[in-house]
Amino acid sequence: MPSKASFVYSTLGRAYRSQGDYAKAIEHHTQDLAIAKEVGDRAGEGITYGNIGCVYHEQGDFANAIEYLAQDLAIAKEVGNRAGEGTANGNLGTCHMHLNKYVKPSPTAKHIMLWQPRCSLHTCSLTQRSTWVSPSSFASAQLARALPSHPIPPY
Repeated sequence: MPSKASFVYSTLGRAYRSQGDYAKAIEHHTQDLAIAKEVGDRAGEGITYGNIGCVYHEQGDFANAIEYLAQDLAIAKEVGNRAGEGTANGNLGTCHMHLNKYVKPSPTAKHIMLWQPRCSLHTCSLTQRSTWVSPSSFASAQLARALPSHPIPPY
């Protein structure tokens, strides 16, 4: 469970980010990260890496965003936070898209359309996305397509 100080720094970081004061947002998230590391809160540490990555993303600094978001993803996997993995993967994908770095599908991949929930702190919507899947994950993709109201796990 995060400490009160960690919660305050995280909340202030998000508030400054929403107002476009990115320097103060990073400052507060960095203080939150230091507390998470000090108390051994790996889940909180991962979330904070994600928060910092999102600040860099909004600034258009995709290289730094990718660095922090990759740490968020690694920790989410380590602690078993599947929702966090999905969020980190989505954020990383967005950064790579802005850098025009796309992963090419293998020749045996199948092209499918999926409905995917897109949620953030303030909004939630259902969007259609096009994706390529390998034959081994095609069955799970078909299941995800059949159940559009459920989050789609990363492949």
